[in-house]
Amino acid sequence: MIFTRERVAEGLRNVAGRDQHKRAAAELLIQHGTWVEAWSADGELSPKSANNVGQFTTQVMAPTPGDLGTPFVNIGWARMAEHLQTAGHTYSKTEVKMFRLAASLWAGLPVNLQDVTTGLDPEHSRRVAETVIAAVWPAGSSGVQAPAQRAAS
Repeated sequence: MIFTRERVAEGLRNVAGRDQHKRAAAELLIQHGTWVEAWSADGELSPKSANNVGQFTTQVMAPTPGDLGTPFVNIGWARMAEHLQTAGHTYSKTEVKMFRLAASLWAGLPVNLQDVTTGLDPEHSRRVAETVIAAVWPAGSSGVQAPAQRAAS
């Protein structure tokens, strides 16, 4: 089963659970949109395409009594990061940087923050800063809102 964008987002949040670093990584990817789109039924599905990053996800619906079930999306973080370094994909440098930061927060993959932040436009720079804050600052702390909280307010 390949999920819609909304189910991919929900599935990432479900797998992240209450882990603050994983939640920050999930929200970065959800807000950025590229990867949620790519992993969804609306994304690139051709198995021969270098842009087919859906091959690095496992998408399952856990049975839930009374509804359609609960989505879970697991990412092969290391395999996808390697793919993005070596393949002839058409994702932009910024898109790859957003994934690399998320992969570092979620799976502990090494990332060079100087490399990730060099050349970002103001919007992406803000997203990176908010993501790092959300990963280390306890939710609900005074003066700082995680990206998802800010978007909802």
